[in-house]
Amino acid sequence: MRAHFFTTTLGEAQELNVKNPHGLNNINELLEKRAESTPDLAAIGMGDPKSPGQELDATVYSYKELLELANATAHCLYETLKLGDSDTSRPTIAILSESSMVMLLNFLGLIRIGCTVLLIAPQCSSQAIHRLLQKTKAEYLLSSSTFSELAASSAISECPYKVLPDPSLISRYISKGPFRLKYPVESETIGYIHHTSGTTSGRPSPIPQSHAAATKYLPYLPTVPRVATLTTTPLYHGGVADLWRSMMSESMIWFYPPTVPITAANIIIALKTAETRVPSAPVRLFTGVPYIQRICADDPTCLEILRKMDMVGVGGANLPVELGDFMVQNGVNLVSRFGSSECGFLLNSYRNFSSDIHWNYLRIPPRCTSLRFEPYDDKLFELVVLQSWPHMAKTNRPDGSFATSDLFTQHPTIRGAYCYHTRADSTIVLTNGKKFDPTPLEESVRRIKGVEEAVMIGQNRERPGVLVFASASHGFDGEVDRLRREVVDRIKQASGATSFAAVESDTVILYTDGRSLPKSSKGTMIRALAEEEYKTNIDAVYNRSENTPRCPGSPKVDNQDRGSVAIAVARIVGDVVGRDVMGDADLFLLGVDSVKSMIIRRKLMEEIEIEGGELPMNVVFQERTINGLIKFLTSASNEDSPETQYKEMQDLASEYSTGIPRPRPHNLPSLSCVLLTGGTGFLGCHIISKLVRRKVPIIYCVVRAGSNSEAYERLQNALLKRKLSHTLYSLDTAIIPIAADLAAPMLGINPYDYQTLATSVTVIIHAAWPVNFLLPLATFRPTLAGVRNLAILANANPDQRKRFIFCSSVASVINKPVSPILEAETHDPADSSPLGYSRSKWVAEQIVRAAGGDVVRVGQLSADRVNGVWNDSEAWPQLLTAAELVGCVPDLDKVGKEVCWLPVDVAAEVIVRIAERVCEGQVPVWTVANRKPVKWGRVVAALEYWVGRTVEFVSPREWVQRLEKSEAHMDSEIKLLGLWKDLYGSIDITTKLKPGPIFDLTNTGTTEVEMIEGLELSNQYLKKLIEGLNVVQGRTLSPPPGF
Repeated sequence: MRAHFFTTTLGEAQELNVKNPHGLNNINELLEKRAESTPDLAAIGMGDPKSPGQELDATVYSYKELLELANATAHCLYETLKLGDSDTSRPTIAILSESSMVMLLNFLGLIRIGCTVLLIAPQCSSQAIHRLLQKTKAEYLLSSSTFSELAASSAISECPYKVLPDPSLISRYISKGPFRLKYPVESETIGYIHHTSGTTSGRPSPIPQSHAAATKYLPYLPTVPRVATLTTTPLYHGGVADLWRSMMSESMIWFYPPTVPITAANIIIALKTAETRVPSAPVRLFTGVPYIQRICADDPTCLEILRKMDMVGVGGANLPVELGDFMVQNGVNLVSRFGSSECGFLLNSYRNFSSDIHWNYLRIPPRCTSLRFEPYDDKLFELVVLQSWPHMAKTNRPDGSFATSDLFTQHPTIRGAYCYHTRADSTIVLTNGKKFDPTPLEESVRRIKGVEEAVMIGQNRERPGVLVFASASHGFDGEVDRLRREVVDRIKQASGATSFAAVESDTVILYTDGRSLPKSSKGTMIRALAEEEYKTNIDAVYNRSENTPRCPGSPKVDNQDRGSVAIAVARIVGDVVGRDVMGDADLFLLGVDSVKSMIIRRKLMEEIEIEGGELPMNVVFQERTINGLIKFLTSASNEDSPETQYKEMQDLASEYSTGIPRPRPHNLPSLSCVLLTGGTGFLGCHIISKLVRRKVPIIYCVVRAGSNSEAYERLQNALLKRKLSHTLYSLDTAIIPIAADLAAPMLGINPYDYQTLATSVTVIIHAAWPVNFLLPLATFRPTLAGVRNLAILANANPDQRKRFIFCSSVASVINKPVSPILEAETHDPADSSPLGYSRSKWVAEQIVRAAGGDVVRVGQLSADRVNGVWNDSEAWPQLLTAAELVGCVPDLDKVGKEVCWLPVDVAAEVIVRIAERVCEGQVPVWTVANRKPVKWGRVVAALEYWVGRTVEFVSPREWVQRLEKSEAHMDSEIKLLGLWKDLYGSIDITTKLKPGPIFDLTNTGTTEVEMIEGLELSNQYLKKLIEGLNVVQGRTLSPPPGF
């Protein structure tokens, strides 16, 4: 079939442009060329409502007029904004406006100046706009009067807002003639910036677009006779791509007017207006998102007009199959057009319309070598855009390719035909590890009469649920019970083989009071924001069954009656987990977290006779299975001997040290290409910051995620949480997030990416570790497997051996019976503290040493010195915030407890210095800790200064007792109650603890001399730490005036 500009992808255009080059490389060249070669041809048009109730008039500009107005607008803006000369950096100017002709002229005017233009969708919240302005370093925010209030609330001090110049003001500058470009423009210069809709995360991210993407990489395919396109897509989204596509092929384009409601009748009026105003270029191409196509298909007159179109394009979201089939059956030449802001126009379903009805199967040309469909599971394939693709605004794989996270099914008989299915990052993962795609389930619920919207929930929950929004306008009759039953039945039918995705009536959350859901500018539901907005109700529903009290007066089960104990344990665990659990199933791997483990523990104590009336706080994680709990509850002796535990540590070290290639001597490589794990963690974020400041060219961040786009979002959110916004620009340049599973062979990534890592990475910094002091050693098996897999990667190529640096903990040697504790290997498992966390670090050190890597033992980290942001999941922050819960703190000074904290940014700096250190003799062990303790009283004084009141000191034992009484609140502080009970439960105010260990820092001191003596923590730092802790925890405590 003959190529058509409406359906030609960038890959096809690349091939066409080799044969027939058009020579256009940037947008300014395009405007000038069209004004020169076809000055009087109509270029763009937009309906113009004269007054309410009247039909549309229209504004139409020829190519000559368009260039004249763009020049006039450039003169106006350059003068109004007082922009610098060409020797200054290229400014980024943001536009927040409805999709109007005024917006278009201002956009083109800024392009004529040479600026980069950030196009902001008006549906964004002020927080989202604020974030986009910061990330793009915009200098001005230009707003239409319609959105001036939103602009005012979104602007930042570095980016004030101004109102867009209107046509009357612009017209005064027509006489000034052509505008001389102020900032040089080349084909790869960033001309404008789109942003993601934030459908998954609720947080839009900027996506830069080069001038070449609008010109050089598009085809020149004028039609004979000349035809026009009507697009209903706003300019701040795909409308601007429609503009370039039409202009490149000398085809007119009409934009739907922003102030006219989109109805079938108004679409018909817009089409008739276009035909009347420019009869020489009849509208034969129509494009819109699925919502628009439904409006048209539901109206017989509008549907008849679509039948007469050469093509009707749909994109931006998934068109329901039944709607698309209906349109095709009624003679509409429907074409799916699939693309992304990152990579442009990728695929289409252009075909022989007379014989091929498969409108929803996108075709990959036989000669295309730049796109690849990779198997995702048994039936789905992920689209991957390879490095050879013409335009890529972003990459997310080591080999320079872009994994789209878009999943497709393959046509059973048509070669190279794929049907869009869902997004990989929309998958819901239950705590039992089961995954399901919520999209078909939500669609099944939306088809119920009375339902306006439905959102599946259940991420990191034990079972799924659904938010259902019903309204009278959609036919809801008020019968809540009937609707609830129908929702359950529909989801059960739609879930099919994935029966675990079915919902029960108690997790169907109905809203019939007219509430609405957060939507993206494309009209699609934003799942993350929906879950956040209705979090309180969601949590209440899921907690209801977990907190159902036992019937008072019921007799307890005799712990010597093994059969009755077994029945009770299985029932209690099953109730909390939400499903029947096999006796030997690992409860931790099934998603039993700290809170769930305490619920199980409490219910066991309520229903079963316990010796002494109480179970160990850590009993669920210690025993791990139902069978283990049964044995524990019915056994006279419930503890393994220390020798048994030490043997377990040595056995694990031996098991996970096998299969690692033997290390060879090598020169320490440079930091030219770093692989970092734990980049979303407290320490890892700051290591990224230090690497970015050193301008490390490539930083691969391995993240536990379902897709690379999810990994990107997690990394971005982690850096923002730690206020490390200066690193965000590098997230689109030097930093490459990779979704991985460290415990899986080849890190769970595809062979192409693994091979890239194996050949390019020079240094591996392993900073990822689960920070959970309640877990027993055995639950760290997957984590230890990750250490082994990274060691294998480090030593895979003897000729290109990598530096392997493992971030361990001083807890791995804290019980060593010597002073000071040297920076040396440990061979005795008794050296570590008895916590599973500490023992896992000891085991990992043995694996790393077998691989020839470096061990960096890190001490207790605290907030960074710049922003005071701490890791709120750790013990010390939770102890401090528990003061609000129980009204007191333990008096640690009186019992001699030393507090040795090291600011995390200092630790990160030292670790990076170790990584870049080049020396002749290898120094395998380093200690990164603060040798200068801080008095606990000074910390509490900073806390008092912040809250503006005195905090009570009590004995550690009394503090634990008060905390225990608050257990019912189930706040985050309670998660570590077992740990604190072990540490402080027997310590009275008269108890004197022995001094903490002293660590030798000779090796580390060679990279940072200050570490040898220790760092003094100032009062100002302690105040910043407390302030940052309150911000992270989301507290509402107010500091005294003048803080």
